[in-house]
Amino acid sequence: IISPYPIPTMSRRTADDDNSSTMSGSGLPLLVVDANADGNDDENISRPARKIRTSFLQMSALFAINHGCTVSCLGLANARLGSIGVWQSGTLYASYTAAALFGASYFVKKFGSRNGLALGMGMSAAYVTSFFLASMVVEMNEEMVWLQDVVAIAGAVVGGVGSSILWVSQGTYFSCASELFASKVEEEGEMVLLGDVTSRFGGNFAFVFLLSEVILRLLSTFLIETAGLSWKIIFGLYSLLSILPVFFMMGVMDVEEYQQHQYNNLLQTEEDDGSDNEDRLEDENETSTSHKATAAIDLLRKDPKAKYLSPISILFGLSTAFSASVLNGEVIQQVLSDPNSTYVGLYT
Repeated sequence: IISPYPIPTMSRRTADDDNSSTMSGSGLPLLVVDANADGNDDENISRPARKIRTSFLQMSALFAINHGCTVSCLGLANARLGSIGVWQSGTLYASYTAAALFGASYFVKKFGSRNGLALGMGMSAAYVTSFFLASMVVEMNEEMVWLQDVVAIAGAVVGGVGSSILWVSQGTYFSCASELFASKVEEEGEMVLLGDVTSRFGGNFAFVFLLSEVILRLLSTFLIETAGLSWKIIFGLYSLLSILPVFFMMGVMDVEEYQQHQYNNLLQTEEDDGSDNEDRLEDENETSTSHKATAAIDLLRKDPKAKYLSPISILFGLSTAFSASVLNGEVIQQVLSDPNSTYVGLYT
């Protein structure tokens, strides 16, 4: 996902190819590596670049905590809620898919990636909170099972839409932060490939994301084994951990707003090209807004690579559904004689 705002920086050219400095049609600089300079040395990174990287790491940590709570509860759905847990998981995936195909990109386009992340986290937190509320309903009145079912399914619908918005927003924030970081490093006289920046940011995100997911999945087993806490308290803790990142996310830098500010400054200093750039930006915004709602469907229809990538997603979905409903809900409980689902978190 490429932001419509061109990066306000002068691209550097190699001695071999004077035309290799920009990517055709994108308005983005193609940065090159200086063999005599270490672009990854923190001492050579300017303060604005550090701020952008810090904001990205903050986003990664908050995203990881929120989504880690979501997948932790997803793994416990069938084990703790029984058959309704299977329906809840199916509803979650169905609403996630529908939102991804029809509208998630539009919301991110309208509100921006930072605000989209906060919105998606809040809706995902509603899914996690549904486990806590469902546990309370059964504890208060065992005859009100129907209310537990309503809470579980409603939470899944909201959480599925939220997860879709969350991932689309993460991709946009990732792309924009990478571009800004690369441009700020270049402004200081260093040279770095944009691909190297995205690779490094991607590695940072993956490490934080997977580490948080493992810790949060293990949390339920740890709390039951060491403190003997009830599932209502555990789901309450998951709910709290999923809600807190929503508020902290609003304190993270809005990289798209920062990029827009940089672009406006560029227009003021380049009056000759300002009108053309502004017209092009308005055209791109208009086109993007009208097609964003069905961007995923257009990609599936028009991109020939999509049909070859689809089996990976399909197999991943089948394996995840099998693990959550059969392994977590049936095998672990019977093989380990674990009716309280103590070790579900450990084995997932």
